[in-house]
Amino acid sequence: MKKTLIALALTAAQAGAAPLFTNTITPGTQPLTYLGEDSKAAAALVMTQKPDGGDAVFRLAKDSPLTILLVDDKGRALVKNAFGLTGWAQADTSGAAADKLDGLQKAEIGENNFFFYFDPKNSTFLNETVPGKDDAPDVYRALRGKLAGDDKDYFVYCDDGMSGDPNCTIFPAPADGKAPDEVPYDENSTLNGETYYLPGDGTVYTDTHANLYYQTRSKYTLKGDKLDEVIQPYHYIGVDSKAENDFTLDGLDGKKHAVKKGEKVRVILDDPRAIPCKEEEICKLKLLVQNAGGNTGWVTPDTYSGEEEKPGPKIEYIRFYGD
Repeated sequence: MKKTLIALALTAAQAGAAPLFTNTITPGTQPLTYLGEDSKAAAALVMTQKPDGGDAVFRLAKDSPLTILLVDDKGRALVKNAFGLTGWAQADTSGAAADKLDGLQKAEIGENNFFFYFDPKNSTFLNETVPGKDDAPDVYRALRGKLAGDDKDYFVYCDDGMSGDPNCTIFPAPADGKAPDEVPYDENSTLNGETYYLPGDGTVYTDTHANLYYQTRSKYTLKGDKLDEVIQPYHYIGVDSKAENDFTLDGLDGKKHAVKKGEKVRVILDDPRAIPCKEEEICKLKLLVQNAGGNTGWVTPDTYSGEEEKPGPKIEYIRFYGD
């Protein structure tokens, strides 16, 4: 696959544009080619939802580390940043600030450990517990700060849920400025999980597998009493695991590639919108997997069949982490 090394940005360079990355890689000769190569941004970059642009997912400053995951047959690259968000690389001429998650202060609270990474210049770690009433779980007053990138104060309240369902609600401080005893729960401002990054610029990041099928990194924008998810083209997984039965990959090269029970595999990506999921049904995953022979392709794993049923493809790490 790597017989000749040339710049990924060859097409763009021919048009007079600067390369996007500091290293050279093999361009794709098929619709998608997996690379998995570490590199750095050769200039300010914006990662978008679509190969040819679209809404921004995240921004990188020049010299920021990144991993080039896929390249398509037009030389466009899907990358992930150090946190694990994915997007299609474009030159960024907007002058907008790059995402910044390093240098944040870490704190934790709660019996099952909620973790927070925040900027002490704009936020204060409260570290307060309000005992739950009756059978309700305790409420943790975790943070208060200017989290939306303006002069408004927000609170972050969390609880462990009724059966191991950690979640946090981020809401504007009441008019009187006092911290309420109860969480003003709203599905538009409550996030699943136990690990949060809150730089104070109007973005919130989560890193969790609670009630999900794999460790998932997500980004949200905060405005008023609403959190909106920033849609990524793929979810990065990046886990070494093994096959629990025999199955076949639909190769990126257009071929079928066998995977044997017990074989080591690397689970690379999930295409979360590839298989539509109707309300109140078990959603199917479409995973990009590399087998022990280095062949890469897509597979839809079986995450729900019981022992009495004939299972479809099963991978040891991929399961529902919840009740």
